[in-house]
Amino acid sequence: MNQNPKQVLVLIDYYRQALKINPNNYSLYDKVARLYYEIGEFNLAGQVCKAALQQNSDWELTILPSLLEKMGLADNNSQFLQYVYGTTSLKTQIASNSSMSVIEVFKLFEEDDPAKAINTCFDLIQNHPILEWPHSLLNRQLIMRHNTADFLDKIIGFYESILQRPPILPTAYIVFGNALTQKGKIVEAITAFQAGINQKIYFNKYHPQYYYNIPKRSQVDFLIIGIGKGGTSAVYRYLSQHPKILSASQKELHFFNQKFELGIDWYLAQFPQLPQGSKYLTGEATPWYLASHGVAEKVYQTFPHIKLIALLRNPVTRAVSHYYMARKLGREKRSLEVALNSELAILSQTSSFDEITAQYWSTERGYLLLGLYIHFIQKWLKLFPSEQLLILRSEDLYRHTDTTLQQIYHFLDIPEHSLKSYPRYNANSYPKISSGLYQKLATFFQPHNQKLESYLGRSFDWE
Repeated sequence: MNQNPKQVLVLIDYYRQALKINPNNYSLYDKVARLYYEIGEFNLAGQVCKAALQQNSDWELTILPSLLEKMGLADNNSQFLQYVYGTTSLKTQIASNSSMSVIEVFKLFEEDDPAKAINTCFDLIQNHPILEWPHSLLNRQLIMRHNTADFLDKIIGFYESILQRPPILPTAYIVFGNALTQKGKIVEAITAFQAGINQKIYFNKYHPQYYYNIPKRSQVDFLIIGIGKGGTSAVYRYLSQHPKILSASQKELHFFNQKFELGIDWYLAQFPQLPQGSKYLTGEATPWYLASHGVAEKVYQTFPHIKLIALLRNPVTRAVSHYYMARKLGREKRSLEVALNSELAILSQTSSFDEITAQYWSTERGYLLLGLYIHFIQKWLKLFPSEQLLILRSEDLYRHTDTTLQQIYHFLDIPEHSLKSYPRYNANSYPKISSGLYQKLATFFQPHNQKLESYLGRSFDWE
């Protein structure tokens, strides 16, 4: 079959429109998968198979034998099916056959033998290409650690090899792009990120003919700017499930506070290109933007009309949560009382929070400083009109999740949308703070909270 690719895309679009009317017609899925196969889009063919078997796992797709052979899995049907279909029982089967668990490999990275951890991840990816967590652990190593040139070369060489043969998870491109970025190969990194984001969103969000044949826009529509430990991960995950929102390649890009020198092309490569005139939106969440010096100015210079979302949590409970996150990551050795009282002593003697110096950061982690919201909100609203900044209480998100999300959808001017469930993300349990320390912190924050309420003309009811 040697059809013109444009003609094939027209046929694909036609069949997909028919699937909207009759999603139970497995022969249509088979036809779409075969068409993608004929033009060399093997990963997209696999995604069509996934959609088909999510409807009915007993369907037989005639394209599968050829597709399995192309993907090098002709003798490993169950592994391919687990990747394509996401079947729970098969996931369990594959995971149980893995030599090590995610926790065991994570411990190797953190404590014992990083070299062994890396090689273990490589082996897992090669033997179980449908597992995502080995990629995620390698990516975490790239982001969280100072990496040697040899380590980066090892990562790049490995991913250059595995990206030559499907099945390929979008996460693989992200790891590859981050390694290339740290190596200074920005052009190559941009290509990797674009490949990953296209694979991530293409099949589920676009009609091929519609997407290919109209001009695109490179634009970021919204930023979730804060605050860390205020529910930003949950909100971003919920928003990413809205049918009109296409998420970025990674949640926390840290472009405006850490990577601005990489250039706007690197940043835009993290987002899908959107058809002009479409109602799709894209954005990212880096919760440290709100309080980071100079970020508001950079965002305004780059995207003066962007919409901003800030979740503000009771600063006392936020500080405690931030502390325990730092402990978990190995960045804090002091007890809660020692750490918070140390910072409290410094901030209580500080007349201007714009004058925080390197000496402060040499001992403190910002547990309390980042809760002085009024000082950060004022800076953003000096640049952006209030209509572009939506400020929400984290407590409302926790207690009235659906209602809070509808507020965000209205702010973004997209249709209302409710999820079947709202799982908690990054929720941790830790010992209750003593009443004495809580009251001391509440007293410290009280005048700052009052200034915030007066400035915004609303009550936050933090006690």
